[in-house]
Amino acid sequence: QFAALRGSGAVPAGSPDSTIEDGDAAGVPQIQGRLNLGGKTGAVTWTGYVVGHVDRKDMSGAGATMPNDELTGWAIEGGGSVTRKPITLLGNYYTGRAVGQHLAHITQIGDIRGWGAWVQLGYDLTSRWSTWAFYGMDDPDERRFTRATGQVLPRQRNQSMSGLLRFRAGRYAVGLEYFRAVTDWSGDGRSDADQVALSALYTL
Repeated sequence: QFAALRGSGAVPAGSPDSTIEDGDAAGVPQIQGRLNLGGKTGAVTWTGYVVGHVDRKDMSGAGATMPNDELTGWAIEGGGSVTRKPITLLGNYYTGRAVGQHLAHITQIGDIRGWGAWVQLGYDLTSRWSTWAFYGMDDPDERRFTRATGQVLPRQRNQSMSGLLRFRAGRYAVGLEYFRAVTDWSGDGRSDADQVALSALYTL
């Protein structure tokens, strides 16, 4: 798969045009490519994928004349799934630079590098009932950011956890989920949030 997308990002402070984001101001599209794999070996079904992304941002904004202020963002991502009934395992890992517009590195805009990963485990209790557990983390490199800029990165790590009990009957499914997020801030601060959700799903 291949995609060319409109540039996106944030409007730089002091930009001559407050309606154009730094990605659009660079004048080139975001480029993404993805390779999907899959197969079945005996009772095991598996999938895999590799993704590459590159973009460019004009950090002074549209119409500015500052030299050498372009920032190239990039990301490399890989993941997949393995299913051998009654167990399903899914996972993903990525690393990159300046991809806050894609909700990476805890959605902070600028020259920020880091990595993230998540894993999800599902178990079929019966033909209709299943349970799922999820853990994910986004970890910016705050030390590298401070060395390069002399500034402190506000959000330094985010962890997300959830547990789901699901009932499925044909095209219909109902789930009860508990979700928890924990964010570490500069200065050893920490905030957290919890949510309980009841969801319904119909598959076309």
